[in-house]
Amino acid sequence: MNKGFTLVELLAVIVLVSIIALITVVSVNSTVSDTKNTLSSTQIKNIERAAESYNIREGIAINDTCVSVTELIEKGYIEANSVQDPKNREEMTGYVKITSASNQYSYKYQEESCKACKLTDSDSDNFADMGEMITCSLTDGTEKFYVVENDGTNIQMLTEYHVDKDNYRQNSSGSYVGFSTTNYWSSTVSQYPAYVYGDYKDEEGVQQNLAFTIVEEYVSYLKSNGISEATGKLMQYEQAALLGCDIEIGDCSSAPIWVSVPKYWFGAAYDDQKVYYLERYTINGDDQLHVAFRASFYDFHDYDRGVRPVITISKNEID
Repeated sequence: MNKGFTLVELLAVIVLVSIIALITVVSVNSTVSDTKNTLSSTQIKNIERAAESYNIREGIAINDTCVSVTELIEKGYIEANSVQDPKNREEMTGYVKITSASNQYSYKYQEESCKACKLTDSDSDNFADMGEMITCSLTDGTEKFYVVENDGTNIQMLTEYHVDKDNYRQNSSGSYVGFSTTNYWSSTVSQYPAYVYGDYKDEEGVQQNLAFTIVEEYVSYLKSNGISEATGKLMQYEQAALLGCDIEIGDCSSAPIWVSVPKYWFGAAYDDQKVYYLERYTINGDDQLHVAFRASFYDFHDYDRGVRPVITISKNEID
């Protein structure tokens, strides 16, 4: 007579089969996880290579900077449907930090933004509109700007405060400068009003334009502390017209208050003896506040004003 399995034997078999099944599941899960991690690493490498191609072809990185995955898609270096993370099947929306050292570049993907500047997008249209604020968190401090113009590629922005003539940083307490030299602008100007701001040295090579020095030093500061590329100049009267100033009568009362406060020099001359500046002041003793262009002799230090550069950066510098 055949003898069947005892209950203990059946339990032992069940336990053994369960252990084998568990080991198999763990092994399969581990293999799947390893495969996903490998694919994810490959995806990251592809994104980093795309950023490298972008940098080589278009020369975006002069100093340390970063580029977003969105930007790489827009520029055609990555296909829009090819940036899904194999680990969770979510779209990868991170950034590639580009670091330069000794003319060599390294590329590192990261989830968090490495862009220095952020837009306060008050109307949520993902576009830097006139008057919106851009805040740049640099390695050596925070600088703020108002958007003046945006052509979709480059953004021109006015500093919130004057740039200090001693340390070349924005300073809310003001740093006024005057122009005590007749070489503020080129002697070749034949018709006024004219944009005269520029690099003017005397015969011995000494810089005669203090405003030029301040702007150039400020641009150097920005470029060495987190912004890849930037240029700077003083406000043009044509720009002031776009902001709401009436050039003919010298009235900026229709312009936003940030256009005129604090007061500052323009890069334009009224004639060969006078330079424009902008301030907010009371006219005819009444209580009404007006904003106006005023032409003053540049060698009268009683009319000292601050330097508020208009800085131009690429839209790609902004998160």
